[in-house]
Amino acid sequence: MKIAIVSSTFLPTVNGVSMHIQSLVKGLEAEGHDVYVISPKNGKERFCKHDIRIASIYNPFSKLYPLSLNSFIPDKIKDVKFDVVHLHHPVGVYGLAKKISQRSGCPIVFTNHTQYLAYIDYYTILFRGIAKIFMFRRLKKLYGEAYAVLGSTNDVRDGILKINPAASVEVIPVGFDESRLELSDNPEIRKQIGIGESDFLALYVGRVAKEKNIDALLDAAARTGRKYPNFKLAVAGPGDYLTVSKKTIPPNVIILGKPKDADLAALYKHCDLFISASTSETLSLTFTEAAFCGAPLLGMDSVGVRDVVQDGINGLLAKDLNDFENKLERLMNDNQLRQKFSNNAHESSIKFSASYNLKKIIRVYEKAKGQTAFNI
Repeated sequence: MKIAIVSSTFLPTVNGVSMHIQSLVKGLEAEGHDVYVISPKNGKERFCKHDIRIASIYNPFSKLYPLSLNSFIPDKIKDVKFDVVHLHHPVGVYGLAKKISQRSGCPIVFTNHTQYLAYIDYYTILFRGIAKIFMFRRLKKLYGEAYAVLGSTNDVRDGILKINPAASVEVIPVGFDESRLELSDNPEIRKQIGIGESDFLALYVGRVAKEKNIDALLDAAARTGRKYPNFKLAVAGPGDYLTVSKKTIPPNVIILGKPKDADLAALYKHCDLFISASTSETLSLTFTEAAFCGAPLLGMDSVGVRDVVQDGINGLLAKDLNDFENKLERLMNDNQLRQKFSNNAHESSIKFSASYNLKKIIRVYEKAKGQTAFNI
């Protein structure tokens, strides 16, 4: 099949969407499909065989997400007849995806990557109410137009159907790429980042962004560090929120930036606990990656987290931030419980892997192929 993947973000920007697209393209090409990724221009490097960039401008809200400048079909794909268009954002490139769909006479598949209405609260100060009305109407329209809407969890599916009960929803997790985590281990990683033998290392991996509840995580780390001097938190991932917000970094917190894949795998394998206070997920890929590497988990009882963190099996879920700190302390002091969670973690992660879910996505494409484009 010829597949057009249309997204508002792709590499070199590092986030859940771009990493998912990268692993999806790799899997689809290995199966013999011809894949084109169409996204806003972001540097000169190319990251797949057909890496098609459209004109973009600087995004004042986030330099990691350049804004698409137009919805004209790029010359390189004007004569390509696609079997399916796979859209990954409801705004920005939405119009372009519709035009490609209409030109090829093929349907759109849409992956619902995040809690779009919730994100408006983080990124919109003025006209928040108007922005939410616009987003609600856009999502309702798109959910109805798409041949299939892919959501990572049952909670996400229920949220989609609440907005548009007529949507055709498939629950297919946005899988993590196992190959990134099966690299040679680095047993010296703790020492290299300044962690002592007697230190307890909690690890956060993900974008360092306001919507990831970074403020609450750092505050919890500071309070825990005052009670337990051996407690350390390592924060690994891209994002300039801490710089822009001028957030004070507690002395027991280590900011690592974006780690190399080999170091990322080692961090997961050699941390004592993987933690995140985020409540804005649809599926937390970093929780699934950490579980794949055998890390015990601690997260908030929220959409996209509770599906991965199986309370009492591979980790603990907290009802609120106070409960989060209490359970963090409990896990610090219970080696046997952490070992139990570690033993169960890898097996619990397999159903969230890219390879496990690739065939499900291909089956959706195959069912969509041959269907005419919706009247959009």
